[in-house]
Amino acid sequence: QDQTHTVVRQLQLLLPGVKIWLDVDNLDDVGKLEESVADSATFIIFLSSGYFRSWNCRRELYAALASVRPFIVVHEADTAKGGASLAALRDECRDSCVEV
Repeated sequence: QDQTHTVVRQLQLLLPGVKIWLDVDNLDDVGKLEESVADSATFIIFLSSGYFRSWNCRRELYAALASVRPFIVVHEADTAKGGASLAALRDECRDSCVEV
């Protein structure tokens, strides 16, 4: 999450006044997760180890994929920072994304 907050801070510096909603900071009711994604103009995923194993991350992902909004993936590859290789993430997705 430290990396996610760094990305948010950089976006705010580059785009003064930009409104950024970050689930870990702004979600009061996990039951409204899909609604929050639907209210977004653009959806950014910070893809790191464990992303696909998280039910709430998958809920966000499925809602974003079902929308017509732009979709951006930021991949953390550094395992020292919680990242994973794309091959490992692909396997994690195949094992975890079974709802659809």
